[in-house]
Amino acid sequence: MKHLQGFGFFWLCLAFNIQGYTQPLEKPVVGDVETDIAVRNLYELNSGKLDFSPMFYRNGLVFVSTRNSSTAGNTDPAINELFMDLYYAPLDKNGFSSVQNFSSFINTTYHEGPATFDKAGNTMFFTRNTFRKGRIGFIGKRSSKLKIYSADKSIDWGNVQELSFNDDRYNYCHPALSADGRYLYLSSDCPGGYGGHDLYVSEYRDGNWQKPVNLGPEINTDGNELFPFIHNDGTLYFASNGHLGYGGLDIYYSFKNKTGENQWSEPENIRSPFNSRQDDFGFILNIDKTRGYFSSNRAGGMGGDDIYAFSGNVLFGPPPVEKRELAIKVIEKKTGKSIPGVNIALERCTDGINPNSGSKITGSGGNVRYRVICDELYCLVAEKSGMFTTQKTFNLANCESTEIELEMDYRLAFFFGKLKDSRGGYMSDAHITLVNDCTGEHTETLTNEKGYFILKGDCSCSYTITIKKDGMQTLTEKIGEDCNGNVAINLKMEELDFSYQIGQVKTLENLHFKYAEWKVSPEAEKALEPLIIAMTENSNMKIEIACHTDARGDDMYNLQLSQKRAESVRQYLIGKGIEAVRLTAKGYGETQLLNTCSNGVRCSEEEHQRNRRAEFKVLYLGQ
Repeated sequence: MKHLQGFGFFWLCLAFNIQGYTQPLEKPVVGDVETDIAVRNLYELNSGKLDFSPMFYRNGLVFVSTRNSSTAGNTDPAINELFMDLYYAPLDKNGFSSVQNFSSFINTTYHEGPATFDKAGNTMFFTRNTFRKGRIGFIGKRSSKLKIYSADKSIDWGNVQELSFNDDRYNYCHPALSADGRYLYLSSDCPGGYGGHDLYVSEYRDGNWQKPVNLGPEINTDGNELFPFIHNDGTLYFASNGHLGYGGLDIYYSFKNKTGENQWSEPENIRSPFNSRQDDFGFILNIDKTRGYFSSNRAGGMGGDDIYAFSGNVLFGPPPVEKRELAIKVIEKKTGKSIPGVNIALERCTDGINPNSGSKITGSGGNVRYRVICDELYCLVAEKSGMFTTQKTFNLANCESTEIELEMDYRLAFFFGKLKDSRGGYMSDAHITLVNDCTGEHTETLTNEKGYFILKGDCSCSYTITIKKDGMQTLTEKIGEDCNGNVAINLKMEELDFSYQIGQVKTLENLHFKYAEWKVSPEAEKALEPLIIAMTENSNMKIEIACHTDARGDDMYNLQLSQKRAESVRQYLIGKGIEAVRLTAKGYGETQLLNTCSNGVRCSEEEHQRNRRAEFKVLYLGQ
């Protein structure tokens, strides 16, 4: 590596072989760790130039190189190399097949890289020289600072934006995005550090990347900490020449302690075969820790810096965490009954809760199960339509408690509305009854002079509302479950016609019997209510109940069936207080058809239905 000047601010931030740190530390690590890791030079990607800082991207790698491309022969005199660009190498079953310019929108005639990507590969963050009005910007005579930029793949990486925390006076470089996209790790020489370049982290909050926070003295030294990479398991890998090492830049790892949000374990050197007495940096590792890449200028390479591939089981990282199965049961606060169909979202509070991710639904017993980490603070959100959302935080100290009972309340509901007659007039003093279909609990009220009413319930079940008023058709309506608050009801009542004449025949509308049956069903009871009111209002009124069938089937069977149905209606009316002497039952079978659908005549179902009817005939009205 070379000592750099001029544009070398960029390379200083990228490679860092700086005077005072070119030799091994006073107490270098000695000996290698026994390992099954296999390392090889990734010759199919490397050139005779500088190739370094690989990053996973879709099915391949994006890396930094000084091979000739968009720089068009533009050389950085400080390193006597072309300016750096980002390149992409796709990976298939046969290996890396080609190397191509990553993006003409990203690569310019000056330095770009390294880069990092979100999990979906749609957003990238990368290092670039400071630009002003499309040209590289300088501080002083020949120094250009570095900044971190973002870009969006939806427009072919053309939407390049500078991150808000950048400062023209200092370098911000080497971005590394956490798996959840919430934290951006980086290297900077801004004031307040411990010397040289330190590692920082910025949190994405309230729609912006916040001011970077120094990772503290466990990570940072009076030397330089560079090239961070944050693994999915939370392990931080980085390069440093300030910790105990082999010499030059070495790769280290650390992980967060439970004692605080930004408290890290003492960094550990990952040793050989990753580290050498030269510069080793730009380490990345796949999710299952079996394959990865890093950069080095060790002897035997193809150029100044080369990319190396490795495979095997990498054991670096935080100690294994103890997990237990947690049973959560959701019950109704009033009754203690279990509640099925509740959406449960559970996350560690430090991760941030997202009800749309990883949620589970309680089964018939109101239960769900999770695998949780002991001694971690968890946040829980329980939601169900018609119920108040419940939130809870808890810590399974020493994993002693493995069951949680969660109480939920149904939302209160007000059933309100107004009642009018068929002519639009207000219906006062109508009797309103509201019945909970699950518990049978009912409440009652009367409409006021403007026809308004209001009743209170909750959203625990469906309801049946019944409205009665003398001389009017009784109304019954179902109000569904999941009311979620107030329910408006607007109804009209039909006035009953009590003006009858002797010999008048009226059809009992909506009075139907099941096939081959004669028992009065609950639905038929509603159809008989107007007749009961009419006979109560006209106490001398006598009627004949007449039932008819269509022409299909045996004539005698139809006659007997219609007689049974007429008798069934008569008995029902007697049970409602109508004197038996006022009621006559007569079955006519198919003898009084209303159309031509007699035996052997093909007719539609609607035409047959017209003949299947129940009627009453006024026999006597009194004086």
